[in-house]
Amino acid sequence: MQIALAYIFLLAGIAHAARVSVFSFITIISHRYGLTAEFDSARKLVKFIESDDRNQFFMDRVGPMADGLHIVQSDDRYNQTTNHIRFPQARDGEVAILNSEWASTFLVEVHEDAVFSFILLDPSKPGSTLAWTVERHSVNDPMLVLKLRTYDSKARSQQFSIISRCEED
Repeated sequence: MQIALAYIFLLAGIAHAARVSVFSFITIISHRYGLTAEFDSARKLVKFIESDDRNQFFMDRVGPMADGLHIVQSDDRYNQTTNHIRFPQARDGEVAILNSEWASTFLVEVHEDAVFSFILLDPSKPGSTLAWTVERHSVNDPMLVLKLRTYDSKARSQQFSIISRCEED
């Protein structure tokens, strides 16, 4: 599966900002900071930390009629719990939370060198696009978390690397 995904990403990387479909166990790494996304179950959010852990997420397509939409959930087969990445509101500055029942849907775009962006269409502003962004939680809390910001394809804080892995890992 990793070889097939690498081939898809290579082909998509030839064109600028191509949309791709991903169905895999993955690790998400901030392209700007080199930190790994992790579910913080105590604070119910997604944070970015230094980690070698590769057992974090499962990315799935919503369905054949959903035109490239995806969801991301925790990979916690040992505790048999499932949490999804969810943005309560599709608005600039919204912090991603964990939710066991609802997930936010997004499109995956691949740029040059297999760098990815996760984008959402802003329903309150037709034609406006929001993207996953890594930034400080707040002025008083320097922890890096996942937020939504207006999409800028050149913003490194909105670019991610995805490491696909086999389920058996």
